Amino acid sequence: MTIPRELFDTSVALEGNQWNEQLLSAIPPCKGLLLFADSAGRPIQLLQSANLRRTAQARLCRAEPSEPVRKADISALTTTIYLACCCNDFQTALSYLRISTALRGASIEEMKLPSPSFAAVDLNAPLPYFYVSSNPAVSNSRSAWGLFASRRDAQEFCTSMNRAFGLCRDPALLQTGREESCSYLQMRQCLGPCIERLPRDRYMEWVTSALAAADGEMEQAIAALTAAMRQAAADKRYEQAQDFRERIDLLRQLQGPRFLWTENLRRFCLLHADRGPKVQVDGQKRKQQQFTAWKITNERIFEIGQFVLTQGEQWTARFNEEWGKPSKPYDLLSPQEHFGLLSLLLYRSRPQGIWLNASHSVPALELVLHRAAELTQKKEDAEPNSPSSEL
Repeated sequence: MTIPRELFDTSVALEGNQWNEQLLSAIPPCKGLLLFADSAGRPIQLLQSANLRRTAQARLCRAEPSEPVRKADISALTTTIYLACCCNDFQTALSYLRISTALRGASIEEMKLPSPSFAAVDLNAPLPYFYVSSNPAVSNSRSAWGLFASRRDAQEFCTSMNRAFGLCRDPALLQTGREESCSYLQMRQCLGPCIERLPRDRYMEWVTSALAAADGEMEQAIAALTAAMRQAAADKRYEQAQDFRERIDLLRQLQGPRFLWTENLRRFCLLHADRGPKVQVDGQKRKQQQFTAWKITNERIFEIGQFVLTQGEQWTARFNEEWGKPSKPYDLLSPQEHFGLLSLLLYRSRPQGIWLNASHSVPALELVLHRAAELTQKKEDAEPNSPSSEL
């Protein structure tokens, strides 16, 4: 198997019979990827690392022969180390996926990504309803929503939408001849569209309202339910008013932080930016922090350029051009890898870098630059006495 050298920045070859710290000092102490290979050019192990030099020394050098070994000793097999320097978690993860895909079949451990789940509605179904699916595909008759942190959150989204808008909550009974055994029908929590107690046209009006709410009109749906609740209370229909209250509470929960990144996948779009290397800028004595920005749609990832805070105005024109017609797509990932990677990075307790929802409008550049300035200041405050890192 040929190692894709174009995906790496450089390599370090064994000189002599044994790896030592002096030889490995040529490896930069930065974040990135290490690929260990043998004398025949076959890959042995691919690793992510926050410090390439330290990881290489730990895997290939031991201070004392008697020192206990907790991991397999690959020093005798390794003759070449390939390096890919990365500046942030997103770049590192993308590089790992590209390299591991290129080396597929070479016993290289693939990145462990979450299995993403989505909410979907099939308009061709006899009675459309929200259901959980692992398939993010959309079409003229099928809509899908994501991202979700877990299948449980996707299920809660579907259950809440079906309950709030009166959609079918026991689809397993549809077209079985046992529809009248539905517990929701017996408890009068369903008006029985499956047994034609409710005209299908009326049911489809509820479906349309649910789709509009899921697509961003949640406040309008809550306002309509609030008005209906107040009218029911004024008419002393207290049980019905309580039902409306419960529906409102369900929709309010879908506006919480767990559903911050949930959008219709037809227009799903994110802007991500994070720190890159420090670069020399004309007119500045000290090197300036550079940032890299990406546009992420439901299918592709595009790099839309680099910028430094002192040249924000110069980046504006390039940003608008690249955002409208991005020209640097990354290798196409499978849908599961694509959304699995986003779930892995977005639903951490502390997502790294800048993440902005661009599904409804292009994020204001002032906001991007402000967030970038906050990141730079935070790093400087955390490491006031450390030398500037350079790649």
